[in-house]
Amino acid sequence: MEQEETAIAVMGTKGQIVIPKKLRSELQITPKTKLAIYRKDNKLVLMKLDPSPVDKS
Repeated sequence: MEQEETAIAVMGTKGQIVIPKKLRSELQITPKTKLAIYRKDNKLVLMKLDPSPVDKS
């Protein structure tokens, strides 16, 4: 079962948000990690994409 965790992030003037370090570490999100973002009703959902075996970018 997935563990739900809530954190607060503030959007900067350029529209950027910072993912809290604890969540980045737990999910192994590093610079250049690809993330998908989509809207579900009144929520934004952020999802880590698995690297493609042929994607070397």
